[in-house]
This record gives sequence, structure tokens and C-alpha cells, in this order.
Amino acid sequence: GQEMCDHYMAPLSSATPALACMQEIQEECWKMGIPLKTRHREVAPNQFEFAPLFGTNTTQIDQNMWVMQIIEEVAPRHGLAALLQEKPFNEVNG
Repeated sequence: GQEMCDHYMAPLSSATPALACMQEIQEECWKMGIPLKTRHREVAPNQFEFAPLFGTNTTQIDQNMWVMQIIEEVAPRHGLAALLQEKPFNEVNG
């Protein structure tokens, strides 16, 4: 089940724990000085994405590692699993 294309990059629904999870991730990142520009749904069901601000290579590498660590720590508190690889499922867009 793919979501329809009109849902791509749509805001997250407050009916899902993903919104609260992503808000907490953004807050934790903000506390560390890591700005995340936006959050949105992906094409595949129950997949979501952050868009960090661009910066220098060395800064972005460090910040991306911290963001992934924060995501992995926060997601279980909301009953969610964090899959950080691209297109984790065969035959389903990521």
C-alpha cells in the first residue's frame, strides 16, 4: 500500500505518534544547536523524513551522526522503530 502522490511531503497528522516523536526529535536537536528545516511524510506508508539545513561538510557529518543517534533514542519512547537506511523495503518507495 503506497500512499497517494498528493500525500507526499504533507504535514504529519496529529492522529499518529510520529508527530509527537518528530517534535521531540526536533526539540532535542535544537537544544544541541542542530537546526532541522522541515519534517514531512514520505511516499511509503509510515515513513517520515527530516530535512536538515545545509552547512560545511565537517559540521554536517557530525550533526547528521548526532541526529541519527537522537532519532534512535527518541523513537522507542513513542512506540516507534527508527529505520535510517534508504528504501528499507523491496518494491516500496522510501
